[in-house]
Amino acid sequence: MPANRIISVRNSSAVTVLFGMVLLFFIWSGLYFKVQNERQLEIDNAFKETANYARTFEEHTVLTIRGLDQIALFLKYQVEKDGKRACLSTLKSEASPDYAQKNDLSKSPARPTK
Repeated sequence: MPANRIISVRNSSAVTVLFGMVLLFFIWSGLYFKVQNERQLEIDNAFKETANYARTFEEHTVLTIRGLDQIALFLKYQVEKDGKRACLSTLKSEASPDYAQKNDLSKSPARPTK
């Protein structure tokens, strides 16, 4: 009888160790998949944030180029209107979006229309 009791104690110890190993396997597997999921979410977030920065930079660049184009058109208009001289001091007061719309600077003959 004592031999059976030793075998049952060994079996219960083996079952406990096996259960602990299976439990550890599931814990580590769950942790691994959670880390992988969070990693992918961060990568996706980084792509979205980069796209937002690129879009903002593009809008800023377009607005800057439009502003420079407006200034160039105004200077061209001034040279055509006043001859060879272009007064840069009037640039600030007259080269506003309202002035450009009133005088229709965007329809210059040298500039192709879209």
